[in-house]
Amino acid sequence: MLTLRGIETNNLKSVDVSIPYGQITAVVGGSGAGKTSLAFHTLYALCKNELDTISGIPASLRPKVGDYANLLPAIGLKQKNANVNPRSSVFTYLGLDKLFLPLFLQANPNIKRNILAQNNPVNSCPACEGLGVVYRPDSTRIVDFDKPLADKPFLSWNNFLSGHYYPLLEAFCAAHGIDMTKPVSQLPHRQQDVLLHGTGDKQFQVKYKQKNRYRQKRFPFVGAIREIQECCDNLQVPGNRQKAKSYITEQVCPKCHGARFAEHLAEYTLNGWAIHDILLSSFGALFPFIQSISDHEFPVKKLTTLVTNVVRNNLGYLSPMRSIPSLSGGEFQRLQLASVLSSDFSNLLYVIDEVSSSLHVAEYPDVISQLQSLKERDSTLVMVEHELEFIEKADNLIALDDGRVIDSIVWLQGQREVFIDRVKAEPHGSMAFAVHDVHNIRHVDVTIPMGCLVGCCGMSGSGKSSFAEAISGTSGVEYISQGTIQGNSNSTVATYLKLMQPIDSFLCKELGTAAKTFLFNNRDSQCPVCEGKGYIEQDASFGHTYRSVCEACEGKRYNPEVLAHRVNALSIHDILTTPVAALSDSGSFFGSKTIAAKLEDMKGIGLGHLTLFRPTSELSGGEAQRIKLLSQVKANLKNTFLIIDEPANGLERHDTKRLIGFLDKLLTKAKGIMVIEHNLFMLKSMDYILEFGPRGGDGGGRVIYQGRIEDMGDSNSILKEYI
Repeated sequence: MLTLRGIETNNLKSVDVSIPYGQITAVVGGSGAGKTSLAFHTLYALCKNELDTISGIPASLRPKVGDYANLLPAIGLKQKNANVNPRSSVFTYLGLDKLFLPLFLQANPNIKRNILAQNNPVNSCPACEGLGVVYRPDSTRIVDFDKPLADKPFLSWNNFLSGHYYPLLEAFCAAHGIDMTKPVSQLPHRQQDVLLHGTGDKQFQVKYKQKNRYRQKRFPFVGAIREIQECCDNLQVPGNRQKAKSYITEQVCPKCHGARFAEHLAEYTLNGWAIHDILLSSFGALFPFIQSISDHEFPVKKLTTLVTNVVRNNLGYLSPMRSIPSLSGGEFQRLQLASVLSSDFSNLLYVIDEVSSSLHVAEYPDVISQLQSLKERDSTLVMVEHELEFIEKADNLIALDDGRVIDSIVWLQGQREVFIDRVKAEPHGSMAFAVHDVHNIRHVDVTIPMGCLVGCCGMSGSGKSSFAEAISGTSGVEYISQGTIQGNSNSTVATYLKLMQPIDSFLCKELGTAAKTFLFNNRDSQCPVCEGKGYIEQDASFGHTYRSVCEACEGKRYNPEVLAHRVNALSIHDILTTPVAALSDSGSFFGSKTIAAKLEDMKGIGLGHLTLFRPTSELSGGEAQRIKLLSQVKANLKNTFLIIDEPANGLERHDTKRLIGFLDKLLTKAKGIMVIEHNLFMLKSMDYILEFGPRGGDGGGRVIYQGRIEDMGDSNSILKEYI
């Protein structure tokens, strides 16, 4: 039995746990109870540190544990997909290239051994350079054709930092006799063409404002669409990618159709299938093909196992060439699980984060069966979980509340008794959307009611997120996706929510200190030894780095002079390390509406347990999603239709109830709200349902039901069987 004693990681309060070998243990509790701190930041981190030490790799910061015994080699399966490399594909991630290679070598004479090397330039499709997709400017995102030139119709220019665009436009229009009072759509075609696609060597002297200063400089005029096209042509330049990302659409490469490989490689076949056929097939369709291959027992056996496990994890709609960054956190986690199940390891510890979160309820049995298969290999599973159907299949429960172990039976009974007595809203107004040929969506024309909460649901890969991404470029639509929080290693909750500046201004005014006194990235305020990081980082062997707490500031980031300042007997470090709920209730920031409102919103959305100093890299998937929601919600939402991808990710029922209350509050400010959800408890509370399906991949991409839950009756809805 694996034992840990005296755990004090993050908010855990001297917790003792024992985890039986060869069984499934579920770690449960509300937001901030300490589930992730126990399972990942302590158990997994400790096992990894021990293994690193044996391997001669310096261990990372050691979790706060008094004593431990009987650890196992551990694998962590988190709900985060941090891979941003567009060249990374399922094909290479699962090692399919290595398994198919000997089969192609035997079937084709005079074939080179690097024939399946995806990232070899010789093999790459010249049109997309091996990406499988091409990027094109989207004119509807770049220009509002109904606006006069004088009213700043170029959406891209309006968001760029430089202020020279419109003074340059005025000079250009004056030189070419273009009427700036007319909408773009009413200008002669020749003038439209030069404004959108034109370029030239002639430069214009313009005066413009930049960062509160007036400047003068000469610029050539480049059409708004042409400027984005030039960025698309050189996306490998980081600045270009950042500049163009909001104004382009991704399209399947017309040359290789997404296979990424050059056309001439299609001459090589295996059992009548060309390389491109294999790469573009779904895993569901690959299975009978692989079974038809004779000889080469090991590669075929391994391929059969891999493909079977991918399909059993409800990922049969994926193709081998699907890019890893395009996978949701749940899809990536289940792909990891398929890979693990295809390995020959046994007697390992698997720490799994919310595996149910991105699953449709109809998919639960298959994934539960996969977890049982791992257990049957004498492996030990510890899963952070909120879904009762998964929790009830576990052999053991560890229930946490406010950093302490509580009675798991009492917790479970409390979950079963939670209900939501929300008064449903009557829709008022609507928005119509048309989406064609986006991933598996062929033709979807749908009208969505406004003024209410809309639940968008469906099987994994049925087209929910594809639909949301496709309409996110529409004026008045804001999409908050599942993407991971992008920040540097020093990013904290306070910096991500842009609270450090208001806190600094408030404290400086209260204490009469110089501006920026309380910013840990200010050279005059930060600890001089760690430069405001709170830790010292050193290079180690095998490309690893080793971190240790800064002894000079004890991880507090500030120098002694700044830490000596007090407000209500609290230092800046005390303030930033106090749980948000306690900080809000203390009234320390009642004098700042900005800070007080943000703290209150964090409480309302189930994040009151966090501290403002919590590194964003340590947030759970659900916490990160709700932090993103808070960061992207603007004060003025009157004309905004908000789409939120899986806001209930990782929430138990009490927290889900609080989240729905927050969404109702948000609904009074917004035009409408749609949540993409699998959580049945939350979907039951929605005013309107938009359901995609009936299956994933080619079997989905259609709206199979739209309307109220009460009206599902004899419809084609799959949800009606469960809700």
